[in-house]
Amino acid sequence: MRAIPSDAIIVRQNWLRAYEWTTDRGAAALNDYARSNDPFTKVGRQQVAVEVSSVIRASPDSFRVAWTERHYENGQLSTTERWTA
Repeated sequence: MRAIPSDAIIVRQNWLRAYEWTTDRGAAALNDYARSNDPFTKVGRQQVAVEVSSVIRASPDSFRVAWTERHYENGQLSTTERWTA
């Protein structure tokens, strides 16, 4: 849920899709994240494009994911960040 498209309808669809893939515990974590990082407040001003570069199984129950985030302010690239979790 790191990506923030410029269209509020797409933001909503992405959130609903994310809930389809979570357990009850995961849904609670998404709810907490949404309360503290409301993506709808950024629509039209800020966008974040996410590109996943690798997904590796870390254990039978977890994955290690690497991705790049490109942050845009009013349509202009402002920062690029690399993440791993």
